Amino acid sequence: MPIRCTTSPMDSVSRSLDQPAKIQSPPTLLLLENTGNALRRYTHDDVTYPPVDPSFKSPFLGWELNEVVRFLREYATGTVVDESVFLVADQRTAEDESLLLVQSLRDGESVEFVRVAAEFVNTQAVAMAVATTDVQELRSLIDEGGVFRGGSGRGGNLLPRKGGKAPRKQL
Repeated sequence: MPIRCTTSPMDSVSRSLDQPAKIQSPPTLLLLENTGNALRRYTHDDVTYPPVDPSFKSPFLGWELNEVVRFLREYATGTVVDESVFLVADQRTAEDESLLLVQSLRDGESVEFVRVAAEFVNTQAVAMAVATTDVQELRSLIDEGGVFRGGSGRGGNLLPRKGGKAPRKQL
């Protein structure tokens, strides 16, 4: 899952990159450092490992979400960078350690998103990419601050654990 930074909240991004190791899961997040045709150079081996270099400057600084979506639709198709499910670190990420989990639907027009706590972005992005969850389901489980924090809908901290009990599927 690609991560684009429209601001510079590196502590939160590092925490979300560190989460797969805590649940004994392979890393799947890729912090994009380039734009345009440079996306074709990324491979599956280019996943990002923490910590993120504090001097990292995102090429997406100042971009609006619709600009990121348009960019991905133009340049990510046919690459390892997923243009349909991705994460955005924005100004709020620095404030509450959440990222936007964005789903750009195949119809070419629809874009939906939900704010997800940093410790859940890897598992929820993968779940969305393989169609076991969607934005609507995660939105139904957000806390009073508008952030998905594990599914209780009341700010509970239900960290996923490899080999643990699977959460009940919302219908």
